[in-house]
Amino acid sequence: MLAETIVTHVLTRQARPYFRLKPVKESVLFKPDRHGKYLLYIHIPFCENICTYCSFFKVKYSKGQAVSYFKALKKELSLIKKLGFSFDDLYIGGGTPTVLPEALFSLLDFIRSLWALKQVSVETIPHHLTGDNLKRLKECGVNRLSVGVQTFNKGFLDRFNRWMNKSDMEEVKIKIKGACGIFDTLNVDMIFNFQNQTLSMLDAEINILKELPLDQITYYPLMYNGNLLKFTPRGYSRREKRLYRYITEKLSPEYSMTTPWNFSRNHHGMIDEYIITHDEYVGIGAGSFSYFNGHFFTHTFSIDDYIKRVNESVIPLAGYGFFNKKARIKYDLLIRLFSGMLDKTEMKRKYGRFFLLYIWKELLFLLLLRTITIRGGRIYSAARGNYLFLLLMRHFFSFVNYFRELSKKLSH
Repeated sequence: MLAETIVTHVLTRQARPYFRLKPVKESVLFKPDRHGKYLLYIHIPFCENICTYCSFFKVKYSKGQAVSYFKALKKELSLIKKLGFSFDDLYIGGGTPTVLPEALFSLLDFIRSLWALKQVSVETIPHHLTGDNLKRLKECGVNRLSVGVQTFNKGFLDRFNRWMNKSDMEEVKIKIKGACGIFDTLNVDMIFNFQNQTLSMLDAEINILKELPLDQITYYPLMYNGNLLKFTPRGYSRREKRLYRYITEKLSPEYSMTTPWNFSRNHHGMIDEYIITHDEYVGIGAGSFSYFNGHFFTHTFSIDDYIKRVNESVIPLAGYGFFNKKARIKYDLLIRLFSGMLDKTEMKRKYGRFFLLYIWKELLFLLLLRTITIRGGRIYSAARGNYLFLLLMRHFFSFVNYFRELSKKLSH
């Protein structure tokens, strides 16, 4: 555990200077590269129940507000279309995107009238897996459906305000099984390392998952939700590492590892971490993030402000930050190693022939830990580094949570 502690401590110290936001009221910088093609992310913040573990921006569902919000999303889509943005893939997350099904279906149809999309991924919850919803999502061009289960353990569900009785949990299994085979990829999101979780508890959950003909399972470690500046690596417990190793062993050989926390039967589908498969992305909707042209943008976190500003034909940004060349190279290093491979030729194309000068210390340290291998023009993640890269990505998302808190302050 010493190596993991050292690496995450160094990451925290080095990354803090880059995670600063400046307020922005105009969308001067929010313009595409002339040849750029991005992933489009749309955030739907509404939830019927607010789960206490979730750090994403969410609000209690109100139908009237949700109807107005979906209308505003179409207006913002039209605004970014006029700016010249082009998209080939779409990810809709939340919140619970399927909380207002007909509005979501209408939104999907509208987006397809603007751009020719290759991949469409939508998040949902088990109770929204009805026959009508599944049929319409398929008709709207959804390739991948991601179902937020998190855990089958009733005690953990109660603790995080996702209460279910025994019959509810049996119904969840039936609904998930009924959704299998409809989409190119059906993913189930799970969480491990809940407080007091044991190997036997984890084993029972994985046995349930293995009974279902799933295409993909994403097993996230329980993520820190709070002020990053007070965060230290002490939370990385030996239990978490033991549980993680058990997950990887138990899910093989039926599933192969796509990333350290994503396990797939096939490798052609999108994964939850769209930032892994797309260098740059554009977010719309309240509480969304964008990253392109070296800039990091956040939208307002006020739904009323979002609707008001979009209706005034303004991109409702709250703030932005800039990553210099060194920061962008380190960001790419993290993302590429998390996905399994960094291509040096591609990095030279993006950053110049001497890009290694910015990250040679990190690479040397990872080599000494035997967590990476270098073959030809590529740097590969080694199996023994999977847990380390999982921790680093979890830590990155902790920074994003900190960014989220800063953005909320700028939104008021």
